[in-house]
Amino acid sequence: MPTAPLYAGWARTHRNLPGPLLGRESDGSPLPPVEIPYSWLRVGVAWWSERPRTSVSVSVTGGSTANLFDATSTTEYGDLNYSATLDTDTAADAPALAKWVLTYYAVQPGAVPRQRFLQLPLVPLNARTTAEQQLILGVSIGRRIRITNPPTTWPAGLSEQVVEGIAHSVGADERTVTWRTSPVVGSPNGTSGPWFRLGTSTWGGSDVILF
Repeated sequence: MPTAPLYAGWARTHRNLPGPLLGRESDGSPLPPVEIPYSWLRVGVAWWSERPRTSVSVSVTGGSTANLFDATSTTEYGDLNYSATLDTDTAADAPALAKWVLTYYAVQPGAVPRQRFLQLPLVPLNARTTAEQQLILGVSIGRRIRITNPPTTWPAGLSEQVVEGIAHSVGADERTVTWRTSPVVGSPNGTSGPWFRLGTSTWGGSDVILF
């Protein structure tokens, strides 16, 4: 399959930071994933692989640059560089982000790259109950979803995603919803966290917001 760029991060960097921004409760805790049965999907589901990153260069504006690479992944895939410039007063952010990117994007030989859905169309809403319609329409950008009972042929982690785009189609006799997603980034695939946190450079924790 073709490769995809890393998911765009917040505008506090001059370039993209990888990783999705998860929806949050009012107290800051992550929202639970919305479970969507595989039987609710319709023809047209399409996904592709995230591009591996085998070397990283992260700079702090007006400061130093952290350069890291994964020798094994580089031998397998070649030099696939990720670079970023951070607007931060914390110099340790640069090596922390560099370590984060290599940890989750330096795909090792034989491992499955992270996957994202280019389109995840659902069966028409008029075929669903009122409660099911409300569940689907209640999913907003940044919400984590989990596809339950997927085929065993799906790549590892594909069933755990974060919605980053929503499209509605209204016809004469049906209304459909299609999502575009990014992968839940963690180790192993489909398990979220730990995240890199700009300004604190904390390495650890689980399922916490990127910044």
